[in-house]
Amino acid sequence: MRPALCLVLALSAFCLRAGSDDPPKAAPTAPTVTTIDFVGRWEGTDDTGITAAFEFGGDGYATLHMKGQVLGGRGTGTPSMRYHLDFTHSPIWMDFIAEDGAGKELGRLLAIVELLSPSELRVMIHEDASVRPAGFHAATPKNCVTLKRRP
Repeated sequence: MRPALCLVLALSAFCLRAGSDDPPKAAPTAPTVTTIDFVGRWEGTDDTGITAAFEFGGDGYATLHMKGQVLGGRGTGTPSMRYHLDFTHSPIWMDFIAEDGAGKELGRLLAIVELLSPSELRVMIHEDASVRPAGFHAATPKNCVTLKRRP
């Protein structure tokens, strides 16, 4: 038998013997993130110095407050804006969906999001808003912003 193989077998036997008295440990699980973690007001400043706030409602509607204007939401006199989170992807997919007064979709902005902490959220969009970013590896100050939860 080769010396390397003997060493591997000996180490395996030692590890099995050493751990046999210990109860099995459960594998650590990642905390579950749900829509409720996103509900609330989030504020951030982009690379041009413009500060804006998003309000994500528990009803699936989002409102953008920027430069003294209120955009989106539900029944604000402007097109409504819904948001949809898809937790089956990592990073999480977020769609911002503009709708007319009758609920007809006018357009969709595709984003990815990451909840960094209960009070910090990172959002990234692609230069072409109809293309979803593949991941945060290509994040720049131009296409990614960190939002802080506000009361």
